[in-house]
Amino acid sequence: MSVLLLSCTMKDDLQRDIVINTDAIEFGIPIRTNLEDTLLIAELQNKVNLSEQIANNNNQFTVADLRSAYLTSFIIKLDELDTPNNDISAFTSIKVELKATAKPLILLGITNNIPNRDSDSLNVNITASAQPLQDYLNADNMTYVISGVARNATTKVIQAKAVARYKLTLGM
Repeated sequence: MSVLLLSCTMKDDLQRDIVINTDAIEFGIPIRTNLEDTLLIAELQNKVNLSEQIANNNNQFTVADLRSAYLTSFIIKLDELDTPNNDISAFTSIKVELKATAKPLILLGITNNIPNRDSDSLNVNITASAQPLQDYLNADNMTYVISGVARNATTKVIQAKAVARYKLTLGM
């Protein structure tokens, strides 16, 4: 019996989940005058330094021990709330996709029916929470593609930042 418990304990000790955030990626949301088409808001290149992130969170593992990576949140935060219409409520929906060298474009999340009230942030509804993304995180030229459908015209470039959060499972 104690051998079985020891075996289970050892197995538990050989796997860990950690949470990492990307560095905040700054971008500008372009002025929007056409309300009929989907607007490409930004393409944000981001290279996650997995070796550094793993070492900072748990020195027992290395990037070679990465078993899975799942997106848990994607947040867009405006530098300032400038109303009327130069905020998140200028959009009815915002979509985030991910692409990387030799990898297909995939949908990470979409928020439809954004409330028509002043807002300086949006936590995008994640649709890819069950899709492993470790191959994207390890790829060169990982790029978030953000697009949206406008509700109102905007009058200036809106400065913003985006942060993605991932849950990594490490194991030996």
